[in-house]
Amino acid sequence: MDRRKGLTALASALHKETEGYGRLLAASHEHGDSLLTGKPESIEATLQEQLRAMEDCRQATNNRLEQTQTMASDLGLGAPCSTGRLLRALPDGETDALAEPYEKMKRTSAQLVEQNARNRRLSEHRLDLLQGDFESLQRMARRAAGHDEDDGEPVEGSLLSTKA
Repeated sequence: MDRRKGLTALASALHKETEGYGRLLAASHEHGDSLLTGKPESIEATLQEQLRAMEDCRQATNNRLEQTQTMASDLGLGAPCSTGRLLRALPDGETDALAEPYEKMKRTSAQLVEQNARNRRLSEHRLDLLQGDFESLQRMARRAAGHDEDDGEPVEGSLLSTKA
């Protein structure tokens, strides 16, 4: 493959992958907002959007990896070859069009990891609250049926009062 065409194809693949990660990051932010509001339909919609964005990312990543391997093979680099390794093997003048989109893709990917960790913590917190509410409802039902004495203590993690 002509090296200039290969560089152009790889730069295009990096841009598309970065755009995909950007859409996934935006969808992940929206999902975090949905977790905070707690509306099930919103949570489901943002999960669906994340799945669509992840599929776009998967395709873009596969394209970038294919372009990277083609160029690496043309340069005589062993397979598998990472994009970073390929960039280090290219002469300085040839990396200009690739360095910025590659670094932007890495930054966006790192932001996505941070957002996913935040969303995981929000999901775990929501589950803890739901578990506490469920235990409070069970306690209230047992008390209403005369099967449980109320110790007056709220169930840890619940937003409901056992005095209701």
